[in-house]
Amino acid sequence: MAIRAITDSHYIAHTGPLFKTMKILPFELLVQYFRVKFMYEFKLNIAPRSFFNMWKTRGIMSQGNIRLRNQEDYSIPFARLNLVNNLPLCTLPATWNVFFINNSFIVEQATSRFKFYKKLKRKLLDSIVVACD
Repeated sequence: MAIRAITDSHYIAHTGPLFKTMKILPFELLVQYFRVKFMYEFKLNIAPRSFFNMWKTRGIMSQGNIRLRNQEDYSIPFARLNLVNNLPLCTLPATWNVFFINNSFIVEQATSRFKFYKKLKRKLLDSIVVACD
């Protein structure tokens, strides 16, 4: 990986500690970071206008005064094909739902967008595995 070249590490050095010390997200976590960041902007209604009302929360979709335990989750459109499941239409709300279930306190405690982004990056950096198996 390029992180070994950046840090001038041995060619078989474990990359987890290197990413943590350099405070760089690996590619998979970087993708997750930008997905959650976009959905947070969507939640605050500051995403591009073309995404306005793209996804609805389950609380809005339920009829009547039924209080759902997952009413803050975004509904994921049904897709018959796996190809469609991998498109942003489905992956963005799915990533947000999983993130929000496990980290709702980060979303609620964020006083500004930039503090949220900082906490999100710190949370993802903390999830990098350092131990070797």
